[in-house]
Amino acid sequence: MVIGISYLAYALLVVASVGDKPVQMKLHRSLKLWSFYVDLEESLGTLESTRAIYEQILDLRIATPQIIINYACFLEDHGYFEDAFKIYERGVRIFKYPHATDIWVTYLLKFVKRYGNTKLERARELFETAVDMLSID
Repeated sequence: MVIGISYLAYALLVVASVGDKPVQMKLHRSLKLWSFYVDLEESLGTLESTRAIYEQILDLRIATPQIIINYACFLEDHGYFEDAFKIYERGVRIFKYPHATDIWVTYLLKFVKRYGNTKLERARELFETAVDMLSID
């Protein structure tokens, strides 16, 4: 844990020393620090504390497609499959083509792997939505 705290302190200094914005504004929206924080929570925290950090990242609107995928995979690893699918759905609403492509591919693969031939209508709707949203005009 000492290494993690030392790295966090170093990262704070690096972020704080760049640019002319107030330090609080830079640190509050630093994706690097939030990513480090969520990694620590995944390793050392609880399910609820980790979910809270991911939700804060989404609320701050600093999430990336990879963070969406990581959050959904984290939920799947803990058995929250429907919650994970809701996160994928939030991700594809936040990001558009081409940034949503990785989210869609992961979402569709996980959905088909999880449900196979049992939820064909929902799978069809998802694939149609993905094609519509990812089609190039």
